[in-house]
Amino acid sequence: MNAEPEVRGARLKPAESKRIKVHDVDAVRHIASFALRFTPEKHNTVVGDLARIASCEIAHCDNDGHAILVFETPDSVVISEAHSALSRLDGVLNVNLVYHHMESSEELDAAITQEEESGSGYYTA
Repeated sequence: MNAEPEVRGARLKPAESKRIKVHDVDAVRHIASFALRFTPEKHNTVVGDLARIASCEIAHCDNDGHAILVFETPDSVVISEAHSALSRLDGVLNVNLVYHHMESSEELDAAITQEEESGSGYYTA
């Protein structure tokens, strides 16, 4: 029997909070971007290594040794591990975390749906 919790004799109503439970990894998405600097001579090696990293999107890469990477994952540990893994790649000089955002999957999916329905290519809250 699952009784509702009571506080000072009053019954609590189920919470309608939008707070995200930390242990519910399917409910959140972490979006992070990294600025990567590598030796230009290792361009092909670095790009090949980046292409094999799960959840990694190469948003920009030039021949001068600069890259912008975007990660989207349900777990912040992946972001931390990515930072460490990127810094160990052959030819990488440095890696900087530029941005890290966490949002509920439900809200992100709603934003995408609204963007698609408006046809504008932009989402406005």
